[in-house]
Amino acid sequence: MRKFSVLIAFIVMLSVISSANAQDSGEQASPQTQESSVSIVVAPELLFKGQAALDEQSFDRAIMDYSLFILLNPTYSQGYFSRGLSYQALGELDSALNDVSQALEYPSPAPEYTSLLYFTRAQIYIQKDEIDSALSDLDASIEAYPESTESLLLRARVYSFQQRLDDALNDYASVIRIEPENTDAYLERGTLNYQLRHLDEALDDYNHALEINPDNIQGYVDRAILHNANADFQSALADVNTAIDMSPNTGSLYFLRGSINEQAKNIPQAASDYFRALNLGQTRIFTAPDSATSSQSFTLEMSEGWVYHIPFEASAGQKVTAQASQINPDVVDPLLVIVDANENALVANDDAAVGNLNAVIEDYEIPEDGLYTLIVGHARGGFNGNITVSLDFGD
Repeated sequence: MRKFSVLIAFIVMLSVISSANAQDSGEQASPQTQESSVSIVVAPELLFKGQAALDEQSFDRAIMDYSLFILLNPTYSQGYFSRGLSYQALGELDSALNDVSQALEYPSPAPEYTSLLYFTRAQIYIQKDEIDSALSDLDASIEAYPESTESLLLRARVYSFQQRLDDALNDYASVIRIEPENTDAYLERGTLNYQLRHLDEALDDYNHALEINPDNIQGYVDRAILHNANADFQSALADVNTAIDMSPNTGSLYFLRGSINEQAKNIPQAASDYFRALNLGQTRIFTAPDSATSSQSFTLEMSEGWVYHIPFEASAGQKVTAQASQINPDVVDPLLVIVDANENALVANDDAAVGNLNAVIEDYEIPEDGLYTLIVGHARGGFNGNITVSLDFGD
């Protein structure tokens, strides 16, 4: 939006200067002048007022200012474009599409501006799920201004979605050639290389991104996931620890660290991370009124942020098994944590096995007599539906 504001301001300034020069010289604008890339503008302050309203997210007021400007300047492209952006922000996509298409009908003041028009219309087409039209406009945007990294990045994302992976990689390479310090291009190409199992290339991309911007949390997260896939748990934990230091109240980071710790067999640390993640993300807590003393099974309704506390009493040396299973066709990714009376997390499980979202804590040996709590929540694989939970006490 900032780049657009500067471009529009520059175009309007040229228009005002052109108008002033024509008046100072006593000349009257000819039809040819009016058809030129910089036409004389009536009431340019309306564009600035509209832009100020757009920046303040007062979209209805922006539309009123731009509509009045269009009434006075019916063949001036920037009025339609600006109003189209306001409609897009309101989610009125058909009106936005009509305005940006209308803007393309009039002379353009610069190839960068033409490229921006096609780029914006491509975004609208994507919002309307008209991907072929979006790609056509992105092609036109890049043809108008081959240095448009925004259009190249968006086209790379569309290509990735369509599984045109070589085309996507080519576009990412073009962005990096034009802007060697474009962090997004390195990160997104790294993710694509990771999906293609080009792990060395992916690591190089993540390293480049973090060299450019050492404060990029996503870079540390992506690199941690790559290190984890390589079973380099120490490096993975170092990266996710850095991310947590930068954003200590982000629950998803604790889910990630819990998963890495679980795979690394750091069970108490994994349990602590999962418990922290559930506490940060909880929106509703259900606590069973009585402590369980014998094996039982029940059905729980899950929704995003819902957490159940099921207290139970157990003796030292007793083995406890807890299971949580989704009930088809619901998609819930259950997460189990056992904590002691002081809310110290002891053991946890997210996925029972690869490709299995169900959670199992099997034959956990109780360390001492006392009151414990089974915490039932969900991880990131699914939130809504019903699950079956069982709690079994061994000898």
